[in-house]
Amino acid sequence: MNIQVQDINSIRKNIVATFTAEEIQAQESSILNEFAAHAKVPGFRPGKAPTAVVQKNYAKGIKDEARRKLVQSAYEKATKDNGLKIALVVEVKDADLDQTATCEIVVDTVPAFTLPEYKGIEVTVASEEVTDQDVQKAIDGLLNQRAEYKVVERDVCKGDFAKINYDGSIDGKPISEIAPAMSMYGKQNGTWEEAGTEGPGVSSVINGIIGMKKGERKEVTHVFPADFENKDLAGKTASYFIEVLEIREKTVPPMDEAFFKSNKVKDEAELRENLQKNLAAQKKNQNMQSRRSQILEKLGSSVEFDLPQSVVDSESQELVDDFVNRQMRAYGASRADFTEHQAEIKAGAEKTARERVKLQYIVLAIADAEKITVTNDDMYNVLVREAMARGLPINKVIEEIKKDQFRLTKLQRAVLVEKTIAFVSENAKVVDKK
Repeated sequence: MNIQVQDINSIRKNIVATFTAEEIQAQESSILNEFAAHAKVPGFRPGKAPTAVVQKNYAKGIKDEARRKLVQSAYEKATKDNGLKIALVVEVKDADLDQTATCEIVVDTVPAFTLPEYKGIEVTVASEEVTDQDVQKAIDGLLNQRAEYKVVERDVCKGDFAKINYDGSIDGKPISEIAPAMSMYGKQNGTWEEAGTEGPGVSSVINGIIGMKKGERKEVTHVFPADFENKDLAGKTASYFIEVLEIREKTVPPMDEAFFKSNKVKDEAELRENLQKNLAAQKKNQNMQSRRSQILEKLGSSVEFDLPQSVVDSESQELVDDFVNRQMRAYGASRADFTEHQAEIKAGAEKTARERVKLQYIVLAIADAEKITVTNDDMYNVLVREAMARGLPINKVIEEIKKDQFRLTKLQRAVLVEKTIAFVSENAKVVDKK
């Protein structure tokens, strides 16, 4: 067997293997003997048919299996002799086995790069202190969930909800035409706005409705910030025509026995104590997620290297499929509905896929450097959580995963990645946010 490895680029390689007639014959003879030991041929007991009869009856199967084994042996020899770390097999091109045969195996290899510094990465975290103001805001949120909205015949006051129409333009041109993707800032019919409050939307409209009556119309001016997300609107002055259709006053319920009972507490003191604990846990979790995001962003920007395109393509397709399936489940869309935006969806998926694949290689290299491994306990804990989420016995989930090697390998890698990120996070330099 003669093996040659040709560089297609820094990542992609072409393994060219040439087999002699003797090697082909030896492999076919070995496969023939294996077939003969178990073959079922009419008129003979299993495994007792003459080899010549087996050869005649199973000629194609023997040749196919011999070819598969020769290609496999070529792949193993090429990777071992040349120290290749294979990321994915892209294509196998093999000739029919005759006197001699040549096969080509196109592979993408794991990228080689210098591991960036990963200990002592500086991360900024927010205070985890829960203030009385935080607790009161949470209580207000609970009260607002139970609020009633009564129609009133008076001027709009701050905190009222008004049903309105509004239409914006810049120099006489409708914003709905200037920035069609930003409908919130263009034209809205019958939308509800909470008067005078901060939040998403056109602040000049939200503040402008204060003092208006039902049926009243007026014009307000709105200046978009210079750094506004849409460059066609950034720094521009717009005119908005507003019409009030209905006014509702918000009335929150009292904090009485029924309110406390609905929140499973006996009084306000217990409610505040529970909220304080929940908010503390939320802030801690938010900081953990923030640390993780900062670490991944800094690792991703600290080194550049070529990525195996086949792995990126596979990850990208998985992202597209996941997105489409989620949209179909959530909104009842069909696959045909995504045809118009197919190029846009694929472009976004590939960008995300490249980021994910790059980070995975960096994190796995850190795991290798630090000898971080996935233990049986790690896997068991993950499967227990999955079993609880699905409402299944843990033994059933374990049996499922044992039968799906691809899923098992993918899960093990995901656990290793998360375990390694946790290690980097533990070794980060934490700076408190002022």
